[in-house]
This record gives sequence, structure tokens and C-alpha cells, in this order.
Amino acid sequence: FGLAGIGNETADEIAAVDRWTQMPGLVGIVSVTTDENGGFAIDSRGDVWGWGINTKYYDNEAEGTRFGFITAKNAYINYDNYGVEYTPVQLPLSNVRQAVGTLYSHPGPGAFYVLEDGSVWVAGIDYCDGIFDYNEMDGNDWDALEENLLNIARHPYLDDVAALAPVYATVIALKNDGSLWGWGLFAATYLGLPDGYTYVSPK
Repeated sequence: FGLAGIGNETADEIAAVDRWTQMPGLVGIVSVTTDENGGFAIDSRGDVWGWGINTKYYDNEAEGTRFGFITAKNAYINYDNYGVEYTPVQLPLSNVRQAVGTLYSHPGPGAFYVLEDGSVWVAGIDYCDGIFDYNEMDGNDWDALEENLLNIARHPYLDDVAALAPVYATVIALKNDGSLWGWGLFAATYLGLPDGYTYVSPK
């Protein structure tokens, strides 16, 4: 399903890569991360590339994209309503330190990007993007949590971040001052807190 990023456009069956194969267009790579939806590569200049599942569609309308844009080759396909990048595409960010996909892909794939200046950028749709104002939520308002992010947006509540780690439907951020912040679906449970609540913004 495009997860290998080598141009194998087979959406209706599992296509195995049974030999070492160089990914097209990637040079000077310093880090690679993968998840259930695809992967990311960062080069020595801080540019970031992504491949695999990018966009979630509903009734032929794009609801969100984890790469922050929809390319022509990411047209709607009738297979689980996903748009797929079969080879790496460059994302519209620079000076990227870390790129990670969210591990919980319902209602759609999402991703976080940490820049060298400590800012965090997010794209896609997911319950665990952490961009909501907790005080404006009406309990566990799941409809409101299905945020549609068609473009990469700066996270409004996070800065000075050193690294991010997704844990199922929860995300943990390590700041440069050594503090830990967490949010997401049932975040309190994964963070070892007793209430088990979903945190829609970092706590």
C-alpha cells in the first residue's frame, strides 16, 4: 500500500519487497522513521520527505492530509478511501529535526514535525493532535475532535520542544527544559494518571 516508497502502486494486495531496493530521490538522508501508514526521511539540509498513506477521503472529499498538501498523484482511489504517495514527496517544511506519524489512524492519518527552533507543526486528522482548547470542549465531543487539517499548521500550545513520541493514541513531548507534556485519546491512562481522561491539548 505504498509503505515501501519505491513506486509499487499495488493498492488491492500486499506486495512484498524481497530484496534491497534504493528509494528513489532520497540522498543525504540523516534519519528515517516509519509507522503503519508509511514513513518520513530527513536529509542533511533539514528537508523532510514522506511516503505512504497521505490523505483520508469521505464521499470523494479530502478530509485531511498528513503531509500538509495533496498532489495530483494523490488523487482519490477507491480502496479504503485513502490517497497514497507511492514514492517520496518533499513536504513544505525546512529545518526539520523530527517527523513522526501518529500511531492511531482513525479517523485518518496524522503527523507531527519538530523544527530546529523547537516549534511543532501538525497535519492530518486524528484524535491526538492536541490542538484543541480544552476549556471549549463539551465533554468528549468526538465530532469536534475529528479536526480536518488540509495544510500543515503550527501547534498553538507547544514550543521549545526537543522531541515527540506517539504512544498509540497519545503523544508525549519532551521540552528542552526537561519537562514532559502529554495529550490524546485516554492520555491520562497512558501517562500514568488516575483519571483516564482524554486530553485535547497538552498537559
